[in-house]
Amino acid sequence: MRYLPLFAVLLALGVGCDEQPPDPALTSTVPEAEVERFRAEIFQETLTIDADLAELEGEAEAADSIAQMAYAPVLDRLRGDRRRLQVRLDSLRPIPQAPFDTVRAAIRAQTDRLSEAIGRARYDAAPTYSVLRAVAGRGLAGLDSRVDRLRRGADTNAVSVADLDSLVADRERLAGTLGAYPDTLESQFPPFRQRVTDRLLALEQRADVIAADTLRRALPDTAAVRQRVP
Repeated sequence: MRYLPLFAVLLALGVGCDEQPPDPALTSTVPEAEVERFRAEIFQETLTIDADLAELEGEAEAADSIAQMAYAPVLDRLRGDRRRLQVRLDSLRPIPQAPFDTVRAAIRAQTDRLSEAIGRARYDAAPTYSVLRAVAGRGLAGLDSRVDRLRRGADTNAVSVADLDSLVADRERLAGTLGAYPDTLESQFPPFRQRVTDRLLALEQRADVIAADTLRRALPDTAAVRQRVP
């Protein structure tokens, strides 16, 4: 019987050896500075979002009564999405790393969706083909201006030039589609509007990629610069 207490101690030590230490990603909170850096990053994106939304609201105010009725539910939805994004930003607090990464990814996705929704709202709100043609025409004109700037700033690299030429060719095809709308049945317009919107936004995204690639090519190679430094 005198060995029983020692056996109990050894058993307790054996059980304790099987326990795993807590995962810091689930227990240690992220620094306040990391939270504020992310908040500031999204804040900069919301400045663009708010400017684009204000521009859209200005277009709605200048439109006729029929177009304003079409804009109203679209703007209400966008304003609601913007408020919900702000609520999530305001509620950011230092929490453990793993859930913070999840929240951060969700807010990024929410920001991207809102930006995309605002980008296509002026097309989604077009109540008729004539309005869509006018709005899409302005969008194509803006794309043309971007292409002209990219051509002036692009180098002679074959990939950049080929990408621009492909973009312009697809732009011309979209313009042809826009001008050949078979205005026969009212039910044909919503899917046609969506196809035009999707293709126009895809062209704008391709212009963004080409612009980023052109900028990257214009920047000096950091490694090469270091080698030239005596």
